[in-house]
This record gives sequence, structure tokens and C-alpha cells, in this order.
Amino acid sequence: MSDSQVSVGAALGYAWSLWRTRWREIWGVLALNALACTVFFAGMFTGDSNITAVGSCGLLITTFPVYGAMMRLAFASDHAGDPDFELGALGLQWRRMEMRLFLANLLLTLLLVLVFVI
Repeated sequence: MSDSQVSVGAALGYAWSLWRTRWREIWGVLALNALACTVFFAGMFTGDSNITAVGSCGLLITTFPVYGAMMRLAFASDHAGDPDFELGALGLQWRRMEMRLFLANLLLTLLLVLVFVI
């Protein structure tokens, strides 16, 4: 296998080892995301749309910092000294990387809406 090819098994193995060994660095953002997920599903189970809306907003706010924190952990060795790849306190940050992830998700959502409407 060449250097530019990565197998699915190798990628999943790396992700699992990264998660298992370095989760303590980002436990704050993971806890907030778990709380938002709990509130969202509590609203879904009870049928309360207000609680579901609060949980949805919480997920919207916390999902992208989780993704950004995981990306920073995964690629920090390749970007040593780069301030964009430094973790915030407990993994909590909303910087340029999180904004890019949010905008990419927004564009994908708009594209899917257009595909299903047309």
C-alpha cells in the first residue's frame, strides 16, 4: 500500500487509539455535547418541543467544537507551533476551524434541501 492510501481499518484504529488515549484533554467539550444530547432526547421522549428546541440549539453549539477538538488532536503533530491547532481549555473553543466546519455543514444542508425540493 502506498503512502497516500489509508485503509478504513487503519483509520478506524487510529481514531479509536486517539479517542482512548487523549479524551482527557477535551473532556469539557465532550461533557457539554453529551448534556445537549441528553436534553434533546429527553425532549424527544417526552414530546416537549421546547425542550427539544433547547437541546437542538445546544447540539448546534457544541457539535462543531467537538469536531474541531478531535481534528486538533489528530493533526497537532503535523502543525506544531500553529496557534490554530492548540486546544482551548478543556477542549472548548469556537475559532476559525469550527466556523469552517459549521459553514461546510450549512452548505451541505442547503445542497440537500435543494436536491430534495427540486
